[in-house]
Amino acid sequence: MVGSVHWKLLTDLLGISGSAAQRWHVAAGGDRASYAAVRELPGAFRVPRTVNGCNNKQYELIRWFNWLTDHGVSTLGQVDDHVCESYLAYRRTGGDPDGALVERRSQRGRPGDRRPDPVSGPVQRRPLPGGVPPVRRPSRGRRGRDQDTGREQHTPSAGEILQPMLAATLYLVDTIGPHMTAMTCHIKAERARISRLPEPRSPGMNRLLDAIERRAAEGRPFNRMPARVGHIVKYTVDSDLLWEISLRDVAVEAGIGHFRIEWLPTLRPALERAVAAVGVAEPYARNAALVARADGHDETPWTLPLSERHARSVVEVVRTACLLVIAAATGMRASELFELVVGCRLPPEEKAPGLVRYRLAGKVIKHRGHDGEPDEWVVIGEVHRAIQLAEQLLGEDA
Repeated sequence: MVGSVHWKLLTDLLGISGSAAQRWHVAAGGDRASYAAVRELPGAFRVPRTVNGCNNKQYELIRWFNWLTDHGVSTLGQVDDHVCESYLAYRRTGGDPDGALVERRSQRGRPGDRRPDPVSGPVQRRPLPGGVPPVRRPSRGRRGRDQDTGREQHTPSAGEILQPMLAATLYLVDTIGPHMTAMTCHIKAERARISRLPEPRSPGMNRLLDAIERRAAEGRPFNRMPARVGHIVKYTVDSDLLWEISLRDVAVEAGIGHFRIEWLPTLRPALERAVAAVGVAEPYARNAALVARADGHDETPWTLPLSERHARSVVEVVRTACLLVIAAATGMRASELFELVVGCRLPPEEKAPGLVRYRLAGKVIKHRGHDGEPDEWVVIGEVHRAIQLAEQLLGEDA
C-alpha cells in the first residue's frame, strides 16, 4: 500500500499502465494508503528479502494484476477463494508464446490423486467477473499407478529424444572417456609433483635462463595464465608479450615451486624472445590423440588444448554422460541409483562362450525397511563400462 504521490512511480516500476493502473489505484485504497498508521505499521511482521526475491515478487505481482484485469476483475472486493484457486490453477500450467497450454507444473498431492479442478473440474461454481474461459489441460502421460492392475505406469521417452542422447553419451563414455581419464590422472600427478618442489629465495638466474632456452629450443609453447587470475592483468599494456604467460610455470620448468616478481627484470629479455618464438597455449591436451568422429567420417583430435578450468568442465560432461547411460539403460529408480557406490560392479560371469553377464550390487529402498535391502541388477556391458569410467573419474579417494 502506498500513497497517491508514489502510485505513478509504483505503476512504472511494476509495468502497469493505462486504465488498469487507475483501477488498481482505487482497488488498493486510493489516498487512504497514505495514512501514517498504514504507512508505518510499527507492529507489522516483516520478513527480510533478498534483491532477487523482491524482484521475483514484483514480477509475480505484475502477473497477478494482469491476469485479474484480463478476466474483468476490477476491484479487490471481487477477489474471493474461487478467483484465487482459479489463478493458482492457471499458474500450475505453462504456455507457449501463443498462449496454448503445453505443460503442467508441480502440484501437491500424490500422483494418483484426482482432485476437482477449481476451474475445469466436474463441479463448476459461479463464473468469474467478466467470465473466465475453462482451463483445458493438455492430455499428457504421467507416472502413476494403474487403477485396474495396480502397477506403476511410466511414460516412455520418445525415440527421437532417447536415441540421439544415448548415441552421444555412449560416444563420450567409450571414445572420449579413456582419454579423459588419462588426462585427469596426469593433472593430479602434476599437481602432486609441483607441491613437492622447493621454493628457494635465490635459485640462481642461470637455472631459470637454461629452462627458458630449453623450452624455446624444443618448440613447446608457454602455458597460458589461469583464468582465475586474469583480472589481475586487466590494465596490462597489450604490447607486453608476457602478460598472457604463467610465470609460475616458468619456474616449475626449472624445478622451482614459485616465481618471485623481482626475478622478472633479469629474465624479461629471454622470456620475450622465447614467447615470440614459440607462442602461448593452454597447458593440457596439446597433442591430443586422434579418435574416430561421432559421424564415422575421418579422425579428429579428441579435444582442443584445454586450460585446467576447462579440463574440469569436460570431466563433468563425461561424468554426466555416465549417469545418463546408467539411468537410461538400467531402468533403476532414483532411490536405487543413489545407492550405487564405488565398487558396486560385480565380477563379470561368462555363462557361455561369448555370453557374459554383468551385475551390479545395490539396495532397494522403496517399500523396504529402514536403510533398504541389498539386491542385485543384471545390466548390459555399456552400463558396466559407464560405471567403471565414473569410478575412475572420481579417483582413488572417493
